[in-house]
Amino acid sequence: MYNNIDFNNKTILITGGAGFIGSNLAFYFQENFPYSKVIVFDCFRSDEIFPNDNLKSFGHYKNLIGFRGDIICGNINNQTELALLGCPHPLKSDTA
Repeated sequence: MYNNIDFNNKTILITGGAGFIGSNLAFYFQENFPYSKVIVFDCFRSDEIFPNDNLKSFGHYKNLIGFRGDIICGNINNQTELALLGCPHPLKSDTA
């Protein structure tokens, strides 16, 4: 392990958890802290395109095959979808 923090009995939220880094983090916590609750929150699909007309998101779950935690499909920028995480109030940023 890379740190001495015990994440067992903690809830770990990974935004963008279906991507390469997020999915690897999800599996890391799943394997190294079996008593933690890991939640993946990801949009999975977007209609946004790059200037060359390629999709920015392909909307697949393949990076999470074998993951045993919770998966929530939502957009972190959408307050209604954030409510799926149990956030009772809009999140506020410290930046102007």
